[in-house]
Amino acid sequence: MITNSILFDHDLDLKDDYRRVTGGGSEAGALFRGREMQHHTVVIDRPTGEHASWLRPAFRWRNPDGSYHPWMIGIGGRLVPEAEVYEISSHPIAMSAIFAGVIAPFRPGKDQVEEYFGLVMVVLGWLGALLTFRIARQSGSNRLFSMVPVAILLFASPWLANPQSFYSEVPIGVALLLALWAFVKHRPILTALGVALAMFMKPPFVLIGLAFALELLYARRGRALVQLLIVLAASVTVLMTFNYWLARTLIIPPLVRPLRFDPFPSFVGRAIDAHLNAHPHSRRLSGEMINKFRCFFDNLTHKTYGLLWYTPWVVCAFWALARAGWRYAAGDDILAAMSFPILFNFLMLGSLAVPFRNFSPGYCYGPRYWGSIAPVVALAVGRFFESGGVAMRWCLGAAIVAGAVISFSGALRYPHLFEQPFYASLTMEQVKTLR
Repeated sequence: MITNSILFDHDLDLKDDYRRVTGGGSEAGALFRGREMQHHTVVIDRPTGEHASWLRPAFRWRNPDGSYHPWMIGIGGRLVPEAEVYEISSHPIAMSAIFAGVIAPFRPGKDQVEEYFGLVMVVLGWLGALLTFRIARQSGSNRLFSMVPVAILLFASPWLANPQSFYSEVPIGVALLLALWAFVKHRPILTALGVALAMFMKPPFVLIGLAFALELLYARRGRALVQLLIVLAASVTVLMTFNYWLARTLIIPPLVRPLRFDPFPSFVGRAIDAHLNAHPHSRRLSGEMINKFRCFFDNLTHKTYGLLWYTPWVVCAFWALARAGWRYAAGDDILAAMSFPILFNFLMLGSLAVPFRNFSPGYCYGPRYWGSIAPVVALAVGRFFESGGVAMRWCLGAAIVAGAVISFSGALRYPHLFEQPFYASLTMEQVKTLR
């Protein structure tokens, strides 16, 4: 919708776009034609600059004579006429703006934008595979071993299915690969720019830049650390300045999903429940704290979006990183460059369980929030395969085959697998879809 607004309205105000979608327009894609969508937006009162998150469409009051008041929107505890409000997306616009720039020279019609958008997403998916190969080669692997992480990424991970949707994880993954490539080449400024690109698409990824900074601090590369931090600080300033210009706020508030019951608890959660049933006195523990502890590990173990179910080979990546504890003594720079970003990504996802109970990647297929870091994890697995013994390689091969079965079946039945457990793609049943 943002891409359509940029291409055809030449602005970022989505108010008219939502109205056209309800009337049958294609601004939100073919699936949502004629639907009354939730407004994932921030509304801003033009005269006062007050802003508020907005989910539901505007409403009208009927007068006693049957006429209607103007459309009204609630901001700051008061009702504001819709004519005085502009509406911008609560999601970052960077990906949509980049895609609009790529698509614009082809002059697509409104009915063609979705097709072009999907094509750009697929091209980025293959670009991620190419960058994975180049980084593996840069780290010293020969051509054969450099193809291992590429094959894992393309054929045994959700990366195969993810380009079919328009989530930002694939473009973010490409940006982080550019940052990792620059880091391995000892170019801290380019590393920071790659992280900044990912941050513009999803602000929490500034933590990956801090992970690289910690790595430089650990390696005692002071000058490179200063360069990286300066560029990161400048990028954060640019983002906040843009947010203020767009929405009168330095930080655009995220869309918070309502709390809901989790129908597919992880095996960590079931173990906690079993312990509580066996030891009734343990129920004195705060239920809220138990839920937070459970959610911290759900991004790894949840049946619907847990990384370990969809990519069982990832255990080898974690083992390789743990085994490289004395990585500088071993001289394994590629693992050194990947260890803190992967750890920070896990901590970032886990820590979101503290403010947001039952935090999940939402309506999607598989471990979407791990998609942006999937190429980096695949590189770690490739290093494990290259340095491991015969028995280790056989075990890893079995895990990769299991991941490939899930990945291929998931990609083939992708439109029908959102919010389904990992084994849904292996059944012959018709699983639910949005429409």
